[in-house]
Amino acid sequence: MELIDRLREVMKKEFGIETDADLLEAVKNQPELDLGIFVTPLKVGVDNAS
Repeated sequence: MELIDRLREVMKKEFGIETDADLLEAVKNQPELDLGIFVTPLKVGVDNAS
C-alpha cells in the first residue's frame, strides 16, 4: 500500500474525509494556529528553559 493510500484511509477513518472537497472544507474551517512561540525572540540572559 502506498503512502497516499494509507493517508486517505486514515483521513476517512479518523476525520470522515473521503473526497478532495471534504479535505478542502476541513482545511478552510480549521482554527488558525498560534505560531508565536516559534517566532518570538528569546531574551538574552534569561533562563528560557523553565
